[in-house]
Amino acid sequence: MQIRFHLSVLILLAPLVQSCSDPLEVEDLLPFDPPRVYRVWWAEVEQCVGLKGDFDQIRWFTAEAMRVDGENAFGVWSPPSTIYLERFYTTSAPAVKHEMLHDLTGGAMPHSHPVFATCTTARLIESVDIGMRRLP
Repeated sequence: MQIRFHLSVLILLAPLVQSCSDPLEVEDLLPFDPPRVYRVWWAEVEQCVGLKGDFDQIRWFTAEAMRVDGENAFGVWSPPSTIYLERFYTTSAPAVKHEMLHDLTGGAMPHSHPVFATCTTARLIESVDIGMRRLP
């Protein structure tokens, strides 16, 4: 059973490993069903950024801890529509909305774009220095 889990994680993460020099490192990765409030947050981000997307297309995963390029990460968006969240941040509206914004824009906007501060309260997240990261 444990071997199957590790193999499935490797298969799942294979595109990520190919897309960047240092792969996403996760501890205790598990899929999860998003709580109902995520749909409310999605609608808020859609309205704020002026884009529409398909919430039901997103695959959601949670992990005990994550690192990207050797740095801690609270969340990671990976194309085409996969969101990884550190377990502690699954209830954080700013963290979840941040990754939703990546999904809505297809990763086209850098973190420095004003829409992150406007639509996800990113400044609050940055102020506690928890390392916002996104895979290329």
